[in-house]
Amino acid sequence: MHPPNRSCKIEPNNHTPHRCNHVPMRMCVICRQRFPKSEIIRYTCPQNDKQELCPDPTGKRSGRGFYVCTSSECMKKFKKFRGWQKKCRGEHYDN
Repeated sequence: MHPPNRSCKIEPNNHTPHRCNHVPMRMCVICRQRFPKSEIIRYTCPQNDKQELCPDPTGKRSGRGFYVCTSSECMKKFKKFRGWQKKCRGEHYDN
């Protein structure tokens, strides 16, 4: 398990921690490295019978999300990535 990505300090006389500087981390589905959520691109499962993942620039669209880092190698491999087909609510897509 990875150590928590925050710096919380507890004062000796106070048992409640100060506000933590928590940074949400996400994993690239291609290279499997972790990145801060703000530095990675999110895609969601297709809707309305589309057969490609939909980019989600706001990161707020509902549904299953897949994250890809911005390296050119991962972006190139992501175009061929089909692992989402089994994870998008069991829908089957023929290619």
